[in-house]
Amino acid sequence: MAAVSVDEKSSDVTTAVTGPGPLSEAELRTAVNATLRSRGKASTRTALSKTSTIEKRVGVSYDAMVSAFSAVTVSYLLLAVNLYVEAAVSVFHLAFFSYRSPAVSKDLIKTAYHLLKMSYDNKLLTAAEILEVTRNTIIKPMARQNQQFHVEENQRTAQLQTMRTTTAVSR
Repeated sequence: MAAVSVDEKSSDVTTAVTGPGPLSEAELRTAVNATLRSRGKASTRTALSKTSTIEKRVGVSYDAMVSAFSAVTVSYLLLAVNLYVEAAVSVFHLAFFSYRSPAVSKDLIKTAYHLLKMSYDNKLLTAAEILEVTRNTIIKPMARQNQQFHVEENQRTAQLQTMRTTTAVSR
């Protein structure tokens, strides 16, 4: 038995899997005529037109691939922008709350960090769960507190404005 290299065997397998190369127009006509004679049905023109339309349908056009790639790229870009904006807003709420009440913020962040680190080290929470807990127990309450602060600040500003206008009118 003669030794055969792996490369020779893989090329035989590739040929068997991919089949023969593309057919020329003459070979296609011969194959269609042979098939039609064996079936005894439609003419050569009908079969050729059907095969050419099938070939056009099966292949994916370049424009379709470009538009699909563009759609996927745009959706990933929008997702990245959305995640960036969400992270920036969360950092703003954290910083603004820390600016307004630094003592409470420091205690809250130290305690949350310690609890989450211990949970992760002891395999009680995964990284995704830690992010979710952080978002729900630290960021969202700070955002609510900041929103409430802005509402109260707007009410105070409106009251001061009314007081100024009434004082100016009475003079």
